[in-house]
Amino acid sequence: MSHPADTTDYHAIHTCLRRGGRAIAEAMATLDVSDRRRVTALQRYWEGYAGEVLTHHTVEDNIFFPALVERAPVAVEHLGRIDTDHHLLDELMDEGHAAVAVVVDGAATDRAARVLAHLDAEMHQHLAFEDAELLPLFARCFDQDEYDVLHKQALKSLGFGKAVFFAVPFIGSWLDDQTRATLLGGAPLPFRVLYRVTRRGHERLAALALGAARHQAGAPLDLVA
Repeated sequence: MSHPADTTDYHAIHTCLRRGGRAIAEAMATLDVSDRRRVTALQRYWEGYAGEVLTHHTVEDNIFFPALVERAPVAVEHLGRIDTDHHLLDELMDEGHAAVAVVVDGAATDRAARVLAHLDAEMHQHLAFEDAELLPLFARCFDQDEYDVLHKQALKSLGFGKAVFFAVPFIGSWLDDQTRATLLGGAPLPFRVLYRVTRRGHERLAALALGAARHQAGAPLDLVA
C-alpha cells in the first residue's frame, strides 16, 4: 500500500520562490545603476524568476488544484483567495517588468525597488497560506502513487523549452544539499543532466545579479562564493 503523499517538492519550490524573490528585491534596493554588467544580470535573473512564478501558478491552476478539489471539495473555500492572489501577483510582476526596464535604461532604482519589495511581501503571504491550508490536504487526500501522477503531469507540461534552462538550476541553487538531492533523485534523467550542465553558469549569473543578497535571502553557503 502506498504511503501518504510527500509534498517535499512542493514545499521546496515555495522555498525557492520566497528566497529568490527576496534576493531580487534586496539586490535592486542596493543596485548601482552605473554597474551595467550587474544591471543586465539582475534583469536576466528577474525575468527568469518571473517566468518560474508564472509556470508554477499555471501548473497549480491546471493540474494540482483541480485534482485537489475532486478529492477535497473543502479546498474550494480557499481557491477564491488563491485566484485573487495569483491575479495580484501577476499584476505586480507586470509592474516589475516595466520598472526593471526603466532601470535598464539608466533610471534610478527607487520605483523598481518598491515594486519588487511589494511583490516579495505578497509572495510570502501567499505561499504561507498555501503551505498552511492546501498542502496538508494533498498529504491527507492523495497517496504517494497518486501524487506522483500529478508530479509527472506537471513535469510533462513544462516541456523542455528555454524557461526550464533557468528554472532547474534556479530551484537547485536555493536548496540545501539533502533537499536538492531528493528532488533531483526523483526527476527524469534529462532534468538531472540539465542541472549538471547549467548549474555553474547559473551560479555565476546569480552571484553577479544578486551579490550579498543571495546569502541574506538564504542561499546555501556552499554555493555562495
